[in-house]
Amino acid sequence: GNATSYGQSSANRQEPIRGASVRDLQRLAPAPQWKCGPTRAKLRHKFNRKEIDVLSVMRQYDTNRDWRLEQNEFLVLLQDYNRWFSHITKEEVDMVLQLADFDHDGSIEPNEVLYALRVWFAYVSLPRGAVAQALAQLSDCALPSPEVLKEAMLIMNEEHPVELEEAIYVRDVAIALGATDLKVTTRQMRMAIAAWYLHVERKETGRGELVQHSIGSAHQWLCLKNPLQRCLRGEWDVVTLWLNGLSFIVWVATPALCIYAGKTFQTEEYPCERPMISVLFTLTGITVLVQALMFVWFTSTWECDSMKACKWTAGVALLVVSAVLVLIWVLGIWQVSTTNPSRCGFVVYEIAHYVWIGLPAIALVFLSCCVPCIYCHEYRKHKATDRELMDTGSDSGLE
Repeated sequence: GNATSYGQSSANRQEPIRGASVRDLQRLAPAPQWKCGPTRAKLRHKFNRKEIDVLSVMRQYDTNRDWRLEQNEFLVLLQDYNRWFSHITKEEVDMVLQLADFDHDGSIEPNEVLYALRVWFAYVSLPRGAVAQALAQLSDCALPSPEVLKEAMLIMNEEHPVELEEAIYVRDVAIALGATDLKVTTRQMRMAIAAWYLHVERKETGRGELVQHSIGSAHQWLCLKNPLQRCLRGEWDVVTLWLNGLSFIVWVATPALCIYAGKTFQTEEYPCERPMISVLFTLTGITVLVQALMFVWFTSTWECDSMKACKWTAGVALLVVSAVLVLIWVLGIWQVSTTNPSRCGFVVYEIAHYVWIGLPAIALVFLSCCVPCIYCHEYRKHKATDRELMDTGSDSGLE
């Protein structure tokens, strides 16, 4: 049938569509910011970050690389964006697919991902309090009339204007999702309200929010390069092998060299004037090995969401061991900077220089130069995406 227009007056459009499907419905125009209550507008603005990540979402979940999300791929996406529900039902997936899949081919294309995520984000994020109470009164009962829905939506919108056409649209969506005049379930009504609640004009993301989001994205990108996590996920490629080789040098070969040097070269004897070097060699090697074990423990627990207590324990243990290592590093720098090869031997001096000056210097260069560059790259990328969303309108999607 022809799509129904919601620009008509309430006099011409009093009754909802009977037996309509989602494809028969024409979406409302996005509500202007001034017509939205503070809570609704704030939640819409919070979703900006999800919109900015849309391209990475497609790349991350499009496992067959055809730039279309199949139902199983879409389920994984929804689970990742879920922070309130421990389980996503097939009914919820089907409802979001019905609302987002414009051409009804069973998959979601790039220009449909934004709408799908926005509906789902609203579905799991609808505020508590007055909104939850109003929603509870509309659910698990006979389908409310448009007038009753409008009154409830006024409460949800904090007494900001709600047109009758909006209430009719929500009622029609509920019917399209399977509701009848005699019965509408909680999920059906919640999903219908979600399709309306965040259907709001987009507001430009502030610079401070973009900076904060860019830092978080950069940290996430760095975490994804964790070689152990990549192995646990089955990502065996050249990058993973290279990172594992680097990790082996830092956390296995170097501490082994330190322990060997501490046991072999005795710096307590003349002419070496720094007797602590051999002890610090041994302590450095042992501490780095313990740090490596703590890192493996922490990474392993991070892959399992059900091990939150163990995750925090591993994180604290890793921080404590790292703090001890920093203290040993400071003592090592003091020892090696106040001697020379002629006093303690060329081999001892070069090993100490490599362990306490060379490797830390490389780490400091990475933290002070490379990490800020990653931050800037993420900021420029997010700024450009945010501008594109503002210029084209998020509802049109990204081509």
